[in-house]
Amino acid sequence: MLKLYPEWVFPDPHFDTKNIIAKLHGPMLIMHGEKDRLIPVHHGHELFALAQEPKELVLIPNAGHNDMLSADEKIFSDALTQFLSAEARSPK
Repeated sequence: MLKLYPEWVFPDPHFDTKNIIAKLHGPMLIMHGEKDRLIPVHHGHELFALAQEPKELVLIPNAGHNDMLSADEKIFSDALTQFLSAEARSPK
């Protein structure tokens, strides 16, 4: 393995997503590709279960990890547009 930086620069590369997502937050949209082989879709379900309301989970049926927009453009863009439109209408 090629190391381009000393280990002490990033001593703990672990990102505690579950702990972070369980904390109080604003509206959350989680989008996950159902064919994601890097991060299996059950992880998206776990994060969604931990997140507080308001929250939404959108599964992209034909998407892997990096191709959600190109795999299912309509599902992706419709979900994002709906989420952002709802946020624009919500009282501050």
